[in-house]
Amino acid sequence: MKETRIKKIFDILTSDEKNFTSKEIAHILQVSSRTVRNDINELNEIFDSNGAIIESKSGIGFKFVINDLDKFENFLKNKWRKFAFLEDSFSNPEYRKKYILQTFLLQNDFIKVDDVLQEMFISRTVFNEDFKIVKLILNEYNLEFETKPYKGIKIVGSEIDRRKCLAEYVMEQPVYAASSIDFNLNSNKMLLDDIKLTLSESFDKYSYSLTHLAYQNLLIHLYVSIKRIGLGHSVEFDEENLQELKNTSEFKVANEISKELALKFFTEFSDGEIAYIATHLISKQANKSHSYESVDSEVSEILENSFAEIYRRYGIEFNTNLDLLVSLSLHISPLLERLKFKLFMKNPILENIKAYVLPYDFAIITASYIKQKYGSELSEDEIGYIALHYSTALGKRIQKVKKKIIIVCGSGKAISNLMLQKFEKTFEDSIEFIETCDVMSIYEK
Repeated sequence: MKETRIKKIFDILTSDEKNFTSKEIAHILQVSSRTVRNDINELNEIFDSNGAIIESKSGIGFKFVINDLDKFENFLKNKWRKFAFLEDSFSNPEYRKKYILQTFLLQNDFIKVDDVLQEMFISRTVFNEDFKIVKLILNEYNLEFETKPYKGIKIVGSEIDRRKCLAEYVMEQPVYAASSIDFNLNSNKMLLDDIKLTLSESFDKYSYSLTHLAYQNLLIHLYVSIKRIGLGHSVEFDEENLQELKNTSEFKVANEISKELALKFFTEFSDGEIAYIATHLISKQANKSHSYESVDSEVSEILENSFAEIYRRYGIEFNTNLDLLVSLSLHISPLLERLKFKLFMKNPILENIKAYVLPYDFAIITASYIKQKYGSELSEDEIGYIALHYSTALGKRIQKVKKKIIIVCGSGKAISNLMLQKFEKTFEDSIEFIETCDVMSIYEK
């Protein structure tokens, strides 16, 4: 069990009733004054709703003050430990990797390796091994490290790529670092609640909807955006893509969202930031159309070629399967938007999907035609989502529907349909009626 740096600062401030300057604390801990000030800001976020505060007076320094003794004693007893001590997490390579990534992604300035080593209580040898893996992860997002003698290391790359990487790892498993995003902090909970309210109001105004999983993903991206804008870092779009996005209905919704967020957080969203929100809406919108007329002709051509190749290789006929044609088309249309704007969509059940070899092989064929048509190669995650549609279609070839079931799923139509297929296959002699329902629309049923 090791002490965190913020606990050490707390111990210094409570060791004496006098004021301490950031320079004095920095000298004791062998870190920079800026690091001390950042940590004290974080301590104040933690103490804010727990009966205490660290007061700052220019030229005098910092002083710890208790405003509500009962509340603060309850906080020390029940909550302080998770902030004050590091469990043996740094013995876990996966945790260390996330910690290093999050630390550097949230900072634009150079960070000295010695400071990171001291914070993580690891050797330089261990850090160097983790650092190799972290560099490979950053390469997937077109990011890289820049090193300068006597200054340290920082991440360089586009703001969009930085946010993609940051949002993905924050979503997957946030870690506690001196500069981390902790959703348990009172101020961060309030921020998330304000974003949720804004999304709800904006979506209601424009009759817009997302799957539950897409909604959660957008929520995290907006959270990261507000944090980054607050630090003075904005997203920029080239004029051609910007004008194209301005002509979409999603840009109108994004503009409404950004206006409300700007009022709530006293910040300003540039056209580039509004466009950034719009791209997420375009790539994640829940498709409401289920008709053949809504199928894009280019996407239809890709699927017709895919079905022909599948029949040639495997002798399985999909050309007359209108449900599969429509469901895949409605999936591929936003997929192409993701490719255009280089957005990622992780697949949480990829390994399970790949276990169904035949549908995954079919999806690889479709991915090859997408690459041939648009010059973009799909990730395994995206191929996995396509495979779900083929898996559902294969399952329906042998189904006998007989009973009444509603499947509620927040992960999108493809996963809902896979669950539906499994139910139908397992209980084929018992089902009379079955359908899927998204979490966001359950109360409309």
